[in-house]
Amino acid sequence: MDKKTIKPIRKEHILVCLSSAPSNPKIIQTAAAMAKAFNATFSALYVKTPASESMEAEDAERLLANIRLAETNGASIVTV
Repeated sequence: MDKKTIKPIRKEHILVCLSSAPSNPKIIQTAAAMAKAFNATFSALYVKTPASESMEAEDAERLLANIRLAETNGASIVTV
């Protein structure tokens, strides 16, 4: 009897960290492009800290915009 070796299918996954940094949109766009190129799943992670509660309005708005950008580029948003 001939035994065939079955290789498991491994799907790539791209993970990006979300922040209020002005450079974050470029990181999100690069990760989204990589996910598309590799036919990978795409997640965006935001780590909420006690300092997040006292974030300045401008930073909070930028963070929300970055979260929306990640969503519109196909990311699953995860907040911990």
